[in-house]
Amino acid sequence: MTSVDDGFEDDLLDAVTERNESGAQRSVSIWDGDIAALLDALEENPDRAEQLVERASDEFDISIDDDVDRSEIVRVLIISGLAAVDPEVKDSWRDAIGKHASQI
Repeated sequence: MTSVDDGFEDDLLDAVTERNESGAQRSVSIWDGDIAALLDALEENPDRAEQLVERASDEFDISIDDDVDRSEIVRVLIISGLAAVDPEVKDSWRDAIGKHASQI
């Protein structure tokens, strides 16, 4: 596991602030047909999608929206993957979000 240094945490806070205050685009996209197919299948099976999102939410303490749509599935799975691979980065990111919110 990597150690998050102060420079990275500062960069996270700067990036969170910039995205939230500048009106910069907030969407993220990837180009992957197999992942798109997986998301298509999950959308066709909403019970399975909700179960997947709820399990990830419970396992990694992720807040979720009531409406489990494609965006919510991707958001939760990215955060849970980050938490599984490097929880320190996830925690630093969450801290940056909290610091930004307290500055508003």
